[in-house]
Amino acid sequence: MAIPEIEPREADSPDAVIGERVRLWQFRRRVTQKQLAEVLGTKPAGVSRRLSGQTGWTSTDLVRVAAFLDVSLTDLLPEILVEWERRRRGGENSAPGVVSTSAEPRRARRDSNPQPSDP
Repeated sequence: MAIPEIEPREADSPDAVIGERVRLWQFRRRVTQKQLAEVLGTKPAGVSRRLSGQTGWTSTDLVRVAAFLDVSLTDLLPEILVEWERRRRGGENSAPGVVSTSAEPRRARRDSNPQPSDP
């Protein structure tokens, strides 16, 4: 029986989307929450909270889970989350000097923390 991919919903939090992806791979690899808890150094209840999106995933959590499940980070952290964040911010780049790949030119951003020049 094939396991269908779960399409994330934009209303879901990133942590919930990641939790759904981890749960999918957990099922595919026949891994228990107890085993994931051992990998993450927590209790099964902590894993349950992460899987449901109630508790956030750290970068260390994601690296450990990806290694344990033998998947890539992009299998757990879909690119769509980045796209949603860009839309939420109105498409604005958040880092100065980032070059847009869109057709419309963007205004240069001013440094929000200017430093005095050296004498």
